[in-house]
Amino acid sequence: MIYHFIAVFTDPTTQLKTAYHYSNQALNIITAKETDFANEFSHCPYTAHRIATPNASWRSVIEHDFHFKAVQVTESFDRIRQLVHHLALSK
Repeated sequence: MIYHFIAVFTDPTTQLKTAYHYSNQALNIITAKETDFANEFSHCPYTAHRIATPNASWRSVIEHDFHFKAVQVTESFDRIRQLVHHLALSK
């Protein structure tokens, strides 16, 4: 079974969003302007669960099917990757 997680970070100054897309197969980093962000994932079967707040304190997670975990953290990108990796392995 493959698990997919996307943690979305918003830069409050530039409104640039960086998405960490992690599955138990690969880690991808996607950057897009807010207006283009939906289009960036339009080809993927993801459903938005929560949008990142302007202060970037929420790390949004986007669900894929029913394999979904939400994380609320204020830590570094590396720590996010570790948390998401742990979530994927714990299932």
